[in-house]
Amino acid sequence: MADSRLLSCNSKKDEKFKVLHNEILGRYAVAAHDLEEDELIHEEMPFVVGPKSDSRVVCLECYCPVDGGVNGPRCDLCSWPLCMSCNSNYRKSKSFKYHGDECEIFRENAFKFQNVLDSTKPCPQFECITPMRLLLAIERNPEYYEKQVSLMEFHDEARRKSPFWEMDQNNIVNLLLGPCKFKGRFLREMIERSIGILDINVFEARTLGEHPVRCLYPVFGVVAHSCVPNTAHSIKASDGFKLSAFNTQPISKGGNIYACYTFTLATTYSRQRHLKKSKYFTCICDRCQDPTELGTNLSSFKCIRCDSGYLLPKDPLDPAKDWGCDSCCCERYGPDINRCVDLMQREIDNLLENELPNRIIDELESMYYAYQNVIHVEHFIMQTIRFNLVSLYSNISGLENLDILRRKIEFCDTLLNLLSKIEPGKTRTRAELLNEKSIALLALSQSDHKNQLMSKEAYFDILKGILQMQDECIFIWKREDPMSQEGVMIKIGTKTKDKVKKLMNDLQI
Repeated sequence: MADSRLLSCNSKKDEKFKVLHNEILGRYAVAAHDLEEDELIHEEMPFVVGPKSDSRVVCLECYCPVDGGVNGPRCDLCSWPLCMSCNSNYRKSKSFKYHGDECEIFRENAFKFQNVLDSTKPCPQFECITPMRLLLAIERNPEYYEKQVSLMEFHDEARRKSPFWEMDQNNIVNLLLGPCKFKGRFLREMIERSIGILDINVFEARTLGEHPVRCLYPVFGVVAHSCVPNTAHSIKASDGFKLSAFNTQPISKGGNIYACYTFTLATTYSRQRHLKKSKYFTCICDRCQDPTELGTNLSSFKCIRCDSGYLLPKDPLDPAKDWGCDSCCCERYGPDINRCVDLMQREIDNLLENELPNRIIDELESMYYAYQNVIHVEHFIMQTIRFNLVSLYSNISGLENLDILRRKIEFCDTLLNLLSKIEPGKTRTRAELLNEKSIALLALSQSDHKNQLMSKEAYFDILKGILQMQDECIFIWKREDPMSQEGVMIKIGTKTKDKVKKLMNDLQI
């Protein structure tokens, strides 16, 4: 690795990371001192918040979906989409938290929103909103821009070759320079740069109403990517979308701090495709370079020639390369493998979108057994099916089916084992699985003990383990927004603990 250069270092005694630079990673973060597991390493308010790219028509203040047609709710001042509640709030307070900047621009330039026929589809008019907010925030904070925002990656050359470049020119750049009268106020290159900064660096967050937004955190944005991250973060909508980041593993002084900017459970091909398309780089982490994905076999296919072998990519970073069996001389064309995975994923997605819950369970279980003839039992597709079934099994009334409880616990254990390898530490996903497992284990152990299939001592030990699982879940949930679903889960988890403690006391051990 190239020599690193210190770019910035907080002088405060409690600083947790410092920023270095090298030719491979650009700017990146390393631990300023030894970090124990689960330390709060950073907190930051967003520099800008706004609608995601490809957003449908939403309220420009609270981001809830609204009607973009002729009868849809509009801002009293600028006539752009604004829900009735936010309009009412403005009439009382005479201020906006998010919509104020573009509202003034739209008013001054008499730039009206054009009604749309289908409000559920992406609205090109909304593409300009977040870049506009970023530019106006930069104008108000020139020193912070120079110190932090201007240093962020924007991959201008790669983006110019992207099919999205011309769309951005039409939907954002030309619109801001023309109808919004930014010409003479911002250079075209500055607008293009702001689009790139957002495309490459934003974090997705959700409002308290579970509506998606994108947020820019210039300081935490220096954290490099890895497909096996050693940090997790929460974004609290009720606190202005404040980001809090934690290290999920111990990190030695000088050790790299990593976040994951794609879906950790996906295959190498899927992760690389997403990173190349959205972040304009190729990941070369240990997991991506290992054909077995650190022994998880998330990408492995069964060999079509021999009984014991698995097809693995000869070069995981090149999707065009052939795959070869690890036990015989069989080879397959790489793109054919990847198309097969995409086909299976679409089949699952279509099922989840279009079928009733009970039918989904039956169909997923059929897929689960059918796909085992084609892919490794721990392939990404199999793990996706397990994850969905764990959630769907919870909707079965009464949890009275003991076979389903056992299967749910088995699936949770398999998924938790996978997480320990690719997303280690205390994460939201781990809390979700631990909670699902503990609830199923509680119901199953109660049944077994009631039917004298389990000794009092064994039952007590299981209840003790359930308490520990709920403690860990609550620990993780407390990092999240108290006004979010995790805040609700803390209350439910506390009630579950009280119930388990009573059961333990009743055993009189």
